[in-house]
Amino acid sequence: MSETASSYLVAQSASGGKFWEMRVVDEQLHIRYGKVGQQKDWTVKSFASHALAMKEGIKKMNAKLKKGYEEAQGGSGDSGEVTAIAPKTFEELMGDVRSLTEGRASSASAKHIKKVYDKMHALSPERTAEELNPYLAEKLEGWPDAYFGVKVKQRGVKQAWPKEAAPLLDDRALERAPFARFTRELHHTYNGSYVGGDDVELSDAQQDNWVRPPFSVRTLLATESSKNLTRLTFNYDRLSEVQEYGCPVTTQDLLTVLKARPALKHLSVSYSLSAADFLTALASDEEVQARLVTFELERGLLNLSVEDVERLGERGLLEGLERLHLPAHRLNPSQLVPALLAHAPALKSLTFGGTNGIDAQLGEALMGAEQVKGLEEFGVYEGNILEQGVLESMASNSKLKLKKFFVGGALRPENLDELEGLERVFFKQLMVHLSWAWDDEQKARLEEIASAKKFKVKPWSYDY
Repeated sequence: MSETASSYLVAQSASGGKFWEMRVVDEQLHIRYGKVGQQKDWTVKSFASHALAMKEGIKKMNAKLKKGYEEAQGGSGDSGEVTAIAPKTFEELMGDVRSLTEGRASSASAKHIKKVYDKMHALSPERTAEELNPYLAEKLEGWPDAYFGVKVKQRGVKQAWPKEAAPLLDDRALERAPFARFTRELHHTYNGSYVGGDDVELSDAQQDNWVRPPFSVRTLLATESSKNLTRLTFNYDRLSEVQEYGCPVTTQDLLTVLKARPALKHLSVSYSLSAADFLTALASDEEVQARLVTFELERGLLNLSVEDVERLGERGLLEGLERLHLPAHRLNPSQLVPALLAHAPALKSLTFGGTNGIDAQLGEALMGAEQVKGLEEFGVYEGNILEQGVLESMASNSKLKLKKFFVGGALRPENLDELEGLERVFFKQLMVHLSWAWDDEQKARLEEIASAKKFKVKPWSYDY
């Protein structure tokens, strides 16, 4: 008796619908494709067994699904003509969702789930809410958060958010983008388009569009779609002073977010002058229960003392922290680094911005630190000073084994002798900004040292 299996996929195209059909009969794989309604011949390939033919057929089918094809009713049976596409029922679409969620998690599968979800919601919003939403909430729990993120690039407050992100600010928008209730990440970039100068008079359009803050944190937290957020990224650029102090990332705003969303794991803020006291306030606010994995404050100001770090550690707020980036304009990194490493045992990445570079004190702080074993990334994003002897001090700590060592513009040609003389290189990649101070001969020498010492030089710059 013949063993058979088949699959019929369809996709939209500029010239109309197209199909891809697969059929396995015993040890043979039959495939054909073309425009819906066309008669196409089968391409037949033989295998050593039915199982091998099935394996190859499923592999090709999954490749088509990743490209946007969808399973549909239809196909040819044994005739040569492809039949019309029949819409799937709610039950059949639910079967597709089960197949996708029980398979390997991938971004392609997540996109496919969203497409099927929209179809099911259009068929029956009530059944979607009662049956599909609880099912997906359970089945998607272990999937990467990045698969369910939205990015918003905004120039002025009047620029509308894209459809998939709009429900984060207005529940009424869920009707047009119902899958937004599963959003886990929001990356918001806001360009103020500020033109500096005391003699610049803002036009009415600039006043109306750019001086006011982009949105309210309280508005965000009031929506159903924001309840599953685990990552928030606020990136503000080219702002006037009025805009900088009016961004929705003040100290109080960030505390409000952490209180309302205790499941939040990742928080990144760029260009805020009004969150300088956030970590100090966090250390003394007993209502906050969130345990951040990532906290990044770039191109801003921050106040933080060793006593603040100790209080944060005593409350357990640093125990799960893996990635930390801080602006160092007002900080003393050489004092903070030992305290941070002692109270954040899971820390893998510790970097600073707004520094003059890496001085002897910072090198000595790392030399004597006992908790550097798990540290994978360390350094400064900017600066132009790498004091002599610092590299040797850091290398003397045998527990320090970095994947990435950020030196920005601090590494200078005059540091090459010390770099070449290191008995132990404590990093795999040197993240360096090779500025105008480096000529071709010096760059070539750096590459020779890297080759001999078995590390990689990664040209890198930070847009401050």
